[in-house]
Amino acid sequence: MEKADHVIGSFLDTRPSSRYEKLAQTLRDSFESNPPVVHIGVVQPITGMFGPEADQFLKGLAMALRDNRKVRDKIKFVLKDSQGSPIHTVESAKQLTRLEPLSLMIGELEFGNSAITAGFASTTDIPLIIPIATGTSELAGMGERVFQANQDLETRGRALAEYAYNHLNFHTFAALAPADDYGHSITDAFLKHVDELGGQVISQQWYYPGTEDFKRQLQTIRRAAFRNAFRDSIRAMNIPVTQQRIDSLFAAQSDLSKKESEDEEGLIENDNIAAGAIDGFFLPIYKEDIPFVLSQMALFNIKARPLGGTYWNNLDVLRSQKRYAEGAVFTTGLTMLDTDPEYRKFINDFRRATSQSPTQAALYGYNIMTLIIHAVEQGYTTRDAILSYLENTRNFDVIGGEITFDTDHVNQAVNILEFRQGNIVSVK
Repeated sequence: MEKADHVIGSFLDTRPSSRYEKLAQTLRDSFESNPPVVHIGVVQPITGMFGPEADQFLKGLAMALRDNRKVRDKIKFVLKDSQGSPIHTVESAKQLTRLEPLSLMIGELEFGNSAITAGFASTTDIPLIIPIATGTSELAGMGERVFQANQDLETRGRALAEYAYNHLNFHTFAALAPADDYGHSITDAFLKHVDELGGQVISQQWYYPGTEDFKRQLQTIRRAAFRNAFRDSIRAMNIPVTQQRIDSLFAAQSDLSKKESEDEEGLIENDNIAAGAIDGFFLPIYKEDIPFVLSQMALFNIKARPLGGTYWNNLDVLRSQKRYAEGAVFTTGLTMLDTDPEYRKFINDFRRATSQSPTQAALYGYNIMTLIIHAVEQGYTTRDAILSYLENTRNFDVIGGEITFDTDHVNQAVNILEFRQGNIVSVK
């Protein structure tokens, strides 16, 4: 707005007799008579490591605003460059929180810098939307006016456990996850909710990122699967289940396996004998680990349906492992499927507007701006009004999903996908 006013002012000063003078003056008068009513502060790493993602995110915001003629003149952005560093994020957030009147803030992309922005916002009465960072609900918990538009890892883990138990009728589970913050957060949430639902976790294994040989973990899971099957067999015979009886049955079956095996392999080593006492195998692994884990899971003859995390949403990787990945079910933030006509339209519109193909960051920007536009259309323009609007947001449709803020201010609308016959389809 300020730049436009400056350009028009320069035009009028230098070309007073131009036949466009009246039009220029009318345009300037419209700025003055219809000033923006909602000022939004935005912190993005424009010149940082995630600069390309920030560029896409901002273009998504702008495109959503451009598409809405009713309110686009009522909204003004105040953009600050965090440069992707904590120090500049602190300075950017500090500058924004001092601005008046600021109705809303949109935070950084990365988890750590989002936490910094949330910390500053919590000292004010300015609502803050954190757009993409997942991490944990601790972000939203940093202030009563902080909202996470993307589901946190705990929410995704719980949602997948709920779907596996109630919709797939799975009751026994094993887990293999990376031993890092991501792996612990989503796995702990998944397994905890399995326990709450009444399911059984028979084995939980960890690995360090970069691992390619999963023999130790998979053999441990095979052992747990057989012991669980023997426990069920003893229970079915109406005999009291004791550790001694399980050990005795396991030893007997292992000896039988050695006699029947050409290489005298015991029950665990003999991969001709399937371990089938596991309904769901939770594998919140990274995309580069998927080929190693799935092929070795088949090698060790573990019969269980794969359940994955965010990093499974990669069609090329899944197709390369089609033989082992068929039927895999996994969670994701937004459902970006080429078969979705709404998503296809977004791609085409974005390309026409920017001469670029949109990334996930652009879609998040577009969706968040769509939510804000709807608030402004309904007359929610002040800080308190926008806070009330966000707190009561339920099942708000966006491209590729929904936004539902619970009492913790974290989006609860988790998408669940399935790899089926060479394609990814939405199942929830």
